[in-house]
Amino acid sequence: MIRLAENTDKKGLIILWQEAFGDSAESVEFFLNRRFTPHNTVVAEENGRIVSMLYLLEGKVACSNEIYNAYYLYAAATLKSHRGRGLMALMLDYAKNFAYERDIDLICLKPADDGLYEYYGRYGYKPVFATQTAIISKNKSICNNSIVAEKCTDYFSAREINFKNSGRFIWDKNAIEFALDFHKFFGGKVFEACNGYCLYSSDDNFCYVKELCFTQKDFEIIFDKINTNNAKIKVNLPVDFQLGSGNSHIRRNGMALAVTDKGAEIYDFNNLYLNLTLD
Repeated sequence: MIRLAENTDKKGLIILWQEAFGDSAESVEFFLNRRFTPHNTVVAEENGRIVSMLYLLEGKVACSNEIYNAYYLYAAATLKSHRGRGLMALMLDYAKNFAYERDIDLICLKPADDGLYEYYGRYGYKPVFATQTAIISKNKSICNNSIVAEKCTDYFSAREINFKNSGRFIWDKNAIEFALDFHKFFGGKVFEACNGYCLYSSDDNFCYVKELCFTQKDFEIIFDKINTNNAKIKVNLPVDFQLGSGNSHIRRNGMALAVTDKGAEIYDFNNLYLNLTLD
């Protein structure tokens, strides 16, 4: 039976999540305690056991002066013992009909690997999101004090200001604050300033920037602030972000399914920005 979740399903959701993704119970509970809403979670139950799940996180998509109501489909999974039966296809169909009833224009997602683009394509999802990934050698000569290291007081507004010229998925304030906390929960670092933020992590070879939420004029200045030990920085940026230095390539970074006629307009685009996807 496919249905919407209930609060009493949490234990079963944790068991399924751990089997599918290998995450710790602590990390799963971190997500469920902050982002789990039963009326936006689809589950399949068999003999009193949760055997499949997917989460629909609320958001919007801004593109070409239009705003579309959207869901971000997250953590879709089925127990290993129940795979190969077409159950996820039924779950995806349920989610589409559910979204239509709620006047949602789009369901968006980011496939966990390239092979899943073909899988979701069978159900009408099309690649419309892309990311510019750049690898940049640090310029140690840069010195500029225009970045004030004060706490960003409004992540949502900073994101809207810095990405206003890019077609994009829009998260609300609670979702953005959760994404930052989730990033830090897994050991990531956050550089904040009055006009934006930067999510990053590092190892001996690279400083990895998950999201840079600053203006283009602050681009290289930020790197002097966050990168002290590594020679190179790998950063994800909107496709239309103009790089002053470094090499970059464009890669697909997500798909969307039109639920309404209005939502179908999104298929005319293929470089929309999708990030903070908890991957």
